[in-house]
Amino acid sequence: MTKCQQKTRQSLKDPARRDLIAGAAGAVGLVVFGGFIGHSTVSEASLVRPPGSRPEAEFLARCIRCDRCRSVCHTNAVGIAHFETGFLAMRTPVMTFHLGHCDFCKKCAEVCPTGAIEDFAPETVRIGIAVVTESCIALRTGACTKCYEACPYDAVTLDARRRPIVDSLKCNGCGMCEYICPSNIFQAYQGKRVRGIIVRPLEAPKVKVLGAVSYTHMTLPTICSV
Repeated sequence: MTKCQQKTRQSLKDPARRDLIAGAAGAVGLVVFGGFIGHSTVSEASLVRPPGSRPEAEFLARCIRCDRCRSVCHTNAVGIAHFETGFLAMRTPVMTFHLGHCDFCKKCAEVCPTGAIEDFAPETVRIGIAVVTESCIALRTGACTKCYEACPYDAVTLDARRRPIVDSLKCNGCGMCEYICPSNIFQAYQGKRVRGIIVRPLEAPKVKVLGAVSYTHMTLPTICSV
C-alpha cells in the first residue's frame, strides 16, 4: 500500500473528514439533480398534453412512458418530450402540431393503462389556445389566410387588413392552424423556427410572442383576440 493510499484510508477513518467528504458529494449531487428538476419545472409548464390528460403533477406521477398513446395517434399529433423539455417530462406524451393536428378521436385515452389520460368529451375538451406570433406572414403582407381557411371550429377570423384573429372562446387547441402554417417554409432564409401561429397550453406562464407583448392564457394581444 502506498503512502498516498494510507493517508486516504486514515482520512476516511476520521469522522469529521468523512462527514465533510459526504457533505460535499451530497451538495454536488443536489446541484446537478436539482438543476434537472428546476429545469423541468419551468419547461413542463409550457407543454401541451393530449386531450383528457390529468393535471400536470398527477399526469407525471401516473404516466409510465409506455408510448401507447403516440402509437395509436393516426394524425401524428402525439409525440414524446425530449431532454430539453425537462428531466421529469422526458419520454412523456406531448402534442407535436408541426407533424399533425388533433381530431379528439379519444384513442389515446382508450389505450392509456394508468389513467394518466382520461376519457373526455370531444365537444367540450380544450387542450390549448392558438396565438399568432411575429413570424406570421399575414401580419406584414396580409397575403396568407391558411389558418383561417383550415380551422375546423371557425375560431380564426380575419380583420380588415386580413390578419388572423383567434377567438379564445372557440379555440380548443386542436393544432390544425399550427400544422398548416407555411411561415417556416417561406421564411427559411431568415432562420425562422417558430411558426406564424402556435398552440400554447391553457395555463401557460407569460410568454413573449408578438415582439414585447406578453400575455397569458385567455389574454391575447389586440390582433389575436376578439
